[in-house]
Amino acid sequence: MTDSKAIRRDAARVILVDARDRIFLHHIVVPGRGIPVWITPGGGVNEGESYHDAAVRELWEETSIRVTDLGAPVWKRRHVFDMNDVCYEAIERYFLLRVDREDPQPAAFEELEASCYIGAAWWTVPAIEDSTETFAPRTLATCLSELLHNGAPATPVDVGV
Repeated sequence: MTDSKAIRRDAARVILVDARDRIFLHHIVVPGRGIPVWITPGGGVNEGESYHDAAVRELWEETSIRVTDLGAPVWKRRHVFDMNDVCYEAIERYFLLRVDREDPQPAAFEELEASCYIGAAWWTVPAIEDSTETFAPRTLATCLSELLHNGAPATPVDVGV
């Protein structure tokens, strides 16, 4: 179901996983809500841009990691949220990328991203499961565990809110 007052926002995200099966997450505060949340690198799809191309661009902007091919999306997510008193319906696609690198650093944060950025960290599935922090998607630990165990699915898995 779509919120009729919500503005659609297509977004692409990258599940960045290292050799130790840790996921790289940004810690942000949602503007206008003050709620801290851990999220994967990614962001809005620009006009005329595909989810894939947005994921490649956002990955570089938020981690300094350059790639040309991320393959097909492995997860999908739809959620409605408020930011700065505006209601958005986010339609997200998540791409998996395994890396050897352990020092992702923002290359080109936009002003809004920089203003809500707290930091970043690598997380294991058990650490996410044991944490009282908020993660997006809420099912991150379970979905990541399944992805690491089963590999990329043939079609994107709906990871819920």
